[in-house]
Amino acid sequence: MSNVGDVEQYNPSNRIKGLSEQASSVRVDSRIPAKRYFRTSLEMTRMAKVYYAEDNLESAFVLYQKYLSLLLEHLPRHPEYNSTELHDLRKTAKKFCKEAISSAEEIKTKLKANYEVEYRDKQLAESLRLQKLREEEERRAEEERVRGAEAAARQAEEIEARKKQMMEAEDRKYAMYVEQEMRKESNRVEPTAPPVAPAAGGTAPAAVVPLPTHTELSQPAVPRNAVKVLPQPASLPINPPSYGDVLNELSPSKPVPSIDRSTKPATHFTQTDSDASFSTNKYGLKTVTVPVSIPQRFTQLAQPNTTKNMETCGLLFGKLERSEFHITHVVIPKQKGAPDSCTMLNEEEIFQFHDEHELIQLGWIHTHPTQTAFLSSVDLHTHVGYQIMMPEAIAIVVAPKFNELGIFQLTPEHGLDYISKCAIPGFHPHPKEPPLFQKCDHVTMEPSRLPVFVDLR
Repeated sequence: MSNVGDVEQYNPSNRIKGLSEQASSVRVDSRIPAKRYFRTSLEMTRMAKVYYAEDNLESAFVLYQKYLSLLLEHLPRHPEYNSTELHDLRKTAKKFCKEAISSAEEIKTKLKANYEVEYRDKQLAESLRLQKLREEEERRAEEERVRGAEAAARQAEEIEARKKQMMEAEDRKYAMYVEQEMRKESNRVEPTAPPVAPAAGGTAPAAVVPLPTHTELSQPAVPRNAVKVLPQPASLPINPPSYGDVLNELSPSKPVPSIDRSTKPATHFTQTDSDASFSTNKYGLKTVTVPVSIPQRFTQLAQPNTTKNMETCGLLFGKLERSEFHITHVVIPKQKGAPDSCTMLNEEEIFQFHDEHELIQLGWIHTHPTQTAFLSSVDLHTHVGYQIMMPEAIAIVVAPKFNELGIFQLTPEHGLDYISKCAIPGFHPHPKEPPLFQKCDHVTMEPSRLPVFVDLR
C-alpha cells in the first residue's frame, strides 16, 4: 500500500522548511568568549563557499542559515557582544551578513528548481508504481479466481465419482441379497400327503379332507405362486443416509480466495544533516586527515621546551574538500609554557593568519614532557571550546618521554556536555565513568601530504 508521505517528503516547500529547521539548532554559551563565536562564524561562511563550489547546495544553504541565525538572533544576547573590543568584529559580521543573505537566497532559488524536478519525477514514479501494483493485484486476483474455479470443478467431479461408486456398491449388495434369497427358496421342498388306499372291491372313495380349523379359516388364502415379502437383510443399515447427506459431508465450505496486497537534526554550528551520508563513523562526523609528519615535526620544534619540562602547544588549521577536512597548516603561537600546561599569547596574530589564508581551525596539538598521552582536566576544558564550535575538532597529544601519541576527542554522548557545564577552574578531578574522552575514530593518517608549519614565537 502506498504511503503518500513517502512522496510528500520530496515536496519542495517541505524540504526547504526542513533545511531551515536545521539552523534552529544554534545555541550560544555565555561562558565561551564572544570572540570565538565571531571566529567560528567566519569559518562557517568559508565552509559554505566550499560546499557551494562543490555543488553541495543543501549543506551550503544550511551553513548560511546557521550563520545568520548565530549573528542576528543568538550572539547579540552574549554578555560580551557590545564590548568595545569586538567593535571591528561586529562591523565585519554585518558586512558578511548581507552577503550571506544574498547567497542564501540564490541557493534557495536553485534548490527549489532542483526540488521541483525531483518532486515531479517522484510523483511520476509513484504513479507508475501504483499502476503496476494495481495490475499485479488484479493479476493475482484473477489467478486466485481461476484456481478457485478449477478447485471447485475438481471437487464436483470427485463428489460425482463418489456418488456413482456408492450407488454401484449399493446395487451390488442388493443383487447379492436377492440372489441369496432365491437360492434359499429354490432349496425349500414342499411336503406331500400320503396316498389313500382304495376301498376293497369298489371305486376309490373320495379323499377325506379334514375340516379347517377356526384359525385356518381366518387366514386369507395365499396362492402357491404368490410373491413372498422378503425380510430386510441384516447387512443393510436400517436407515441408510441419503445421497444428499453424503454430498453435504463431501462438500466442505468453499474457501475464500486470499489476495496478497502487500507488496538527527544537527546540533553543531558547522554540521549539517547531509554530512552523515559521507560519514563512516557512528557520530556522523566528517573525516579529518592528518599528515603523518605532523607529530614528529612538532616534537622536533618543541624539543627545547621539552628538555626544560615545559609543554608546547600549536593550532591545527586546514581546508574542507569533498566533505572531508584536511589539515594543511600547523601554527605555533607565542606562548607561555609550564610542566603541565601551556597558555597562548597574542591571539590577534593568530586570527590574522587564520583570515589571510581563509583556513578552518580543526583543533590543537601539545606535548606532555613528563607524562603519557592523555587529556588532563585542563586539557578537557581547553578542548571543549574547539569541539563545541567544530564537532570534528581533534586534540593531538605527543609524549616524547614515553614515545606515545594520542589523537583524542570528548565523547559526544557524555564528555562534551559534562565538561561544557563544569565551571571549576584549574586542575581538578573528574569522574572516569562514563569516559569523558576517547580516541578519535574519524581520523585517518595521510602519508603523502606535507603540512606547512608556521612558528610565530
